[in-house]
Amino acid sequence: MYPMRASLPLSLIFFVVTGAVFVLQVIPFTGIFLMFVGAMFWSVFLINAGMIGVGAEVATGRVSQRWILLPLIFYGYYMGSVVHEHIVLRTLSTTYDAANARLAIPFDATHQSLAFTDDQQSGAWLTQNYDLPVTYSTNTNFPEGYQSHRMMDSATCAKVPALTSRATPVSTSGFYDGDTVYGMKKEDRFCAVSMPERPDLPVVRVSRREEKISERGLPVTRVTMTVSMPDGSRYQVLGGVAAPLTRIPMPIMGCSLNFGYQRWDCKVGFWRNESTPVISGHTRYYRDLRALAQALGLKPVTVEDRKGADPAAAMARIAAVETETLTRQLENLDAMIDNPVAKIRDWQVDVVMAHREALASRADAIMGGLERAAAAGGKDRYQARDSGRILAQLLANLPRDTFVGFGPRVLALYSKANDKHWLWEAEPLMRRLGDLGPEAQPYLVKPRASATGSAAAMSWMPLPAGQNGAWTVKGICKQLQVVRENLLSDCTGEVTRTRAPDGIVTVQFSTGKGMLLFRGKESTARLWQGYRTVFEIDEMAFGGSAPIPANGQCEYGAPYIGQATIHCRGMDGFKAWVATVETDSHLPVPDSEYISPRISKAYE
Repeated sequence: MYPMRASLPLSLIFFVVTGAVFVLQVIPFTGIFLMFVGAMFWSVFLINAGMIGVGAEVATGRVSQRWILLPLIFYGYYMGSVVHEHIVLRTLSTTYDAANARLAIPFDATHQSLAFTDDQQSGAWLTQNYDLPVTYSTNTNFPEGYQSHRMMDSATCAKVPALTSRATPVSTSGFYDGDTVYGMKKEDRFCAVSMPERPDLPVVRVSRREEKISERGLPVTRVTMTVSMPDGSRYQVLGGVAAPLTRIPMPIMGCSLNFGYQRWDCKVGFWRNESTPVISGHTRYYRDLRALAQALGLKPVTVEDRKGADPAAAMARIAAVETETLTRQLENLDAMIDNPVAKIRDWQVDVVMAHREALASRADAIMGGLERAAAAGGKDRYQARDSGRILAQLLANLPRDTFVGFGPRVLALYSKANDKHWLWEAEPLMRRLGDLGPEAQPYLVKPRASATGSAAAMSWMPLPAGQNGAWTVKGICKQLQVVRENLLSDCTGEVTRTRAPDGIVTVQFSTGKGMLLFRGKESTARLWQGYRTVFEIDEMAFGGSAPIPANGQCEYGAPYIGQATIHCRGMDGFKAWVATVETDSHLPVPDSEYISPRISKAYE
């Protein structure tokens, strides 16, 4: 026993330290260092230690019993809030379950096609877990307007690369079973296949809307899936996630760098169980899709009873996509050759480059189109530059003997080009000038030729990616890690970036074990440091797992100007997911998001 009671508990020092650490975090200079050592989470220990310490000092008689009110109020109010939010969540769950149970949507997979609006993952997941042979998703990047999703046996998937070139918009990927990210098991018997394809049956459309609401103080992200039938009738399936307080108080006080908006953000509050499903079920993820499947009357399929799509029909469609893409690109190429200053809807020519015989058959025409583009002047020179760079790239991909045959005509173009001409920015063609022998030497040593890399990068910087669409690039995988598992050997080097109409940006890295996905919700992709784009990561997923909340950022250089580095790093608590790919300098596929370059003042 103490002979005299102290006026203040010593445990208050924990609160003083908490405040001091927070003040240091508010200052960006010191806060950036504290951020890397997890100072934001120190308050969990410090505040709880302070509260428990005050209670202990009261119990030992060191301070007045009145001080017991401090931990009683803190923990009492917190536990009351926890009970309240869980009651609200249970009530909301009962309401949503009852509304969904009343639905009986008249969907017939044999007479109707199921199509999701701007959502590729949901349809693919349904084909893997329900008796549904094919689903579709809207995709404005393809003339068909849709992309199909099927599950095929692995033997058939292995034949796909032999039927298609790298640039053909047909993709295969593995997927995983399991309800948690760290308890997944890869499905080795089947793979997921997607390709451009228009539904040939009446379409039942599924659109998804997310709303952030507060249900009597409980933060909720309400998901409404609207099913629109061909006759105009509509049905709504309810779902979503809530963020109730954790059972143990976890006060968070700290600051971190907001890469997307280039600012220093601070937050004070309690840690919450993010992504807690609202509707009832026995699984952690995909409850909303299970409710949708039940409302549609789909029959669940166990992992053991899975069956792939008809391989003959699927392979025929894949071959048709290759042929249709080649035909379309050849038509665009012919139009570009005929009139280099005309506006071309699709700038992509990678399939043509993959078909050497098609490229060789138009070699002389390509050279003629390049000459017309190089000669364009006045206002036409900017549009001709876009077409000319494409034609120069095609010319540079011709076999050596064929290319050398055009040597005098190519050198004649450079002899007439002044220092501001776009021919000096045609890097693929510049790299092939060395094949033309000593005659090309005077042009290779010109200052504009040696400065092509940096000067072109700055003058051909694309505008911010504010439009919808997608592109895919390939390159060399430098890093791929999910928590402690190094997946570099499984990385294919293929990266797909999509942007939905609501501004959600998704970057997917392809691996032999499935797709590693990073997504930024409600983010604004913008230019940063010249021609680099960044966005904040809000969700991550791997293989067939459902997305999990995350923090971090993705950043990438513009893939339209040559080699670019695409890097994403997301954090699930203290567990890092990292991926880095250096592209192979080819234009993105399909290049429907191609942005006409911004003309710098030096070239106006």
